[in-house]
Amino acid sequence: MTLEVDRSLLQTLADLTRLHIPAEQQDSLARRLGGVVEAFSALAAVPTAGVDASPYPLPLPTVLRADVPEAPLAPDIVTGNAARSAAGAFLVPRVIDG
Repeated sequence: MTLEVDRSLLQTLADLTRLHIPAEQQDSLARRLGGVVEAFSALAAVPTAGVDASPYPLPLPTVLRADVPEAPLAPDIVTGNAARSAAGAFLVPRVIDG
């Protein structure tokens, strides 16, 4: 079953998307949008039984390193490029009074 795109549906979509579609373009746009809907309706014929839902068509390899605990960096290395630091901490301007 294919959804028929007529002026009424087109106007509903235009209202929802806050678009103004001039009256002289509505019939043409409805036909074009109907063609898009018809093309996508062909996907209903694809056999999907037993196929798990996935946002990707192929498995993606993980690009992250393994989460292995390591010793932390020394504070002087971490704060070495900071504009201001003291006692191994970053010094930043106060943003909340209190």
